[in-house]
Amino acid sequence: MHPGFALLLSIILVPAAFGFHSFTLFLQQLFVFYMLSFLTAGIITGLHMMVLFQAGQGSSWTPGTSLTYWFMLTAVIVAALTIYMMQAVGKKRETKVEKTTTVIMEIDGQRWEAFALVDTGNQLKDPFSGTPVMIVELPLFSSFLPEQEYNRWKSMMESGTLGNLEELNMWKQRWKLIPYRSAGQEMKWMFALRPDGIYLKDKHYTKVPLLVGIDPYPLSGTNDFQMIIPAEVLPESNTSRSA
Repeated sequence: MHPGFALLLSIILVPAAFGFHSFTLFLQQLFVFYMLSFLTAGIITGLHMMVLFQAGQGSSWTPGTSLTYWFMLTAVIVAALTIYMMQAVGKKRETKVEKTTTVIMEIDGQRWEAFALVDTGNQLKDPFSGTPVMIVELPLFSSFLPEQEYNRWKSMMESGTLGNLEELNMWKQRWKLIPYRSAGQEMKWMFALRPDGIYLKDKHYTKVPLLVGIDPYPLSGTNDFQMIIPAEVLPESNTSRSA
């Protein structure tokens, strides 16, 4: 088989078998597919040659011998195990995707729609009002904010400097500071916004009371989600689907 045709065939088969979620994930799946294929072929060929030499047959390959059939059977078993492992990884990823929901965020007439990871362990709340906090990655605002303002936001959140709030030009009256503490770390501050509305994209477009805490970095390495929403604010139907 021509190498170019083999590459084209693998590019078609990998997303057909495991689905296409993102280009980054596709490249990872393709890399794993080729790595396992070459590894499997190398092991089988090596074992076959070793048995042939031990049997005194030199390096000749005799089609139709019992050894050939045994190694063909071994190759099929190894290939099946490889497919099973890749499917297991795919199912694990599907479970992760099922734990997301679509959320619409509205601030000052602007709307952002994105996938949110449902987090049962997210207990972050405003200590004064008790309002839960949804975490949103800063890159979600990149197409809306002017570059200079975006850089101010990022610098403020990375440094955690409260005085930088005075340098911002947008939504000065909407900002809040939410204290939080990670395990084994000192108290930190998360910069949060008071939105006009947070809506779940369900059949009722349910409005949920949330503050928008902003993280300066992407929340998902594969861009599966751009928000993290606490499970407690979801209706029972959404929560049960995400369990």
